[in-house]
Amino acid sequence: KETSRTNFEPLGIDTQSGEVLYILCVSYDWLHEWLTPTERVRARNRLTEIAEICRRHLDPSRRDYAQAHYLGCGMGLLAYSFLFWSEEPRSADWVAELRGAFGRVLSMLPADGFFPHGINLWVYEHGFLLRWLELFRQCTGEDLWKRASYFAHASRFRAAATSPDHRFGVTFGDPQYRVTGDSWCHLLMAKRTQSPVAQEIGETLLRPHPRGTDHRHAPPRRRVYELLWQDLGLKAQSSGNEVERFPDGGQVFVRRKQTLITMRSGA
Repeated sequence: KETSRTNFEPLGIDTQSGEVLYILCVSYDWLHEWLTPTERVRARNRLTEIAEICRRHLDPSRRDYAQAHYLGCGMGLLAYSFLFWSEEPRSADWVAELRGAFGRVLSMLPADGFFPHGINLWVYEHGFLLRWLELFRQCTGEDLWKRASYFAHASRFRAAATSPDHRFGVTFGDPQYRVTGDSWCHLLMAKRTQSPVAQEIGETLLRPHPRGTDHRHAPPRRRVYELLWQDLGLKAQSSGNEVERFPDGGQVFVRRKQTLITMRSGA
């Protein structure tokens, strides 16, 4: 009902259209047993309408595969295609197109975990990127976590760029330095890659209050993701390095007690 309002702004934005469709698809899947036949039909029809909106946003000529705008929108269409694989005749074509685009994204990820933009964008883009991985893993059995070593090291970059009080991202790029809400990303990466650094930063970021943070990074639903993916049996351990180096981007972080500085050089 909320999405049918004429002034419902998210459907006019590619990233948010995909997020809306993804959340509604998960909700439909989880609540399917308790919906009446009439409610199922009404929900399915509305999901199809939103999928059409996402399809219009994702013009096949687009090539911005690794950016949040494509990842967010594509995530919703991917979830819809898997959910209605037998009922939606275009599902196979859409999944094939999206899988091809995602393959290009995986091929571009640096092995050392370097991220070229600000931590604000790290949180936003990884929130989409990791759910693509899980959709393919859960719905097709294809474990793309193993295709790129990036995911075993991505949390090391986030940890290296995190201020001593855990409230700010200290790196180059997007100037929104106040960041939190990505604990679940690290807990999921720890679960899939067995990275103790990911587990440590994931557990640490459970605590900061999201006040002052971009609301897109810390929605209430993040607590569901934390519950789903936190593995209490995993070992948590920071790298313990006062100096962290990421050769792919020519960036170095130096930490001394309550001081953190970073430098970047190269072409």
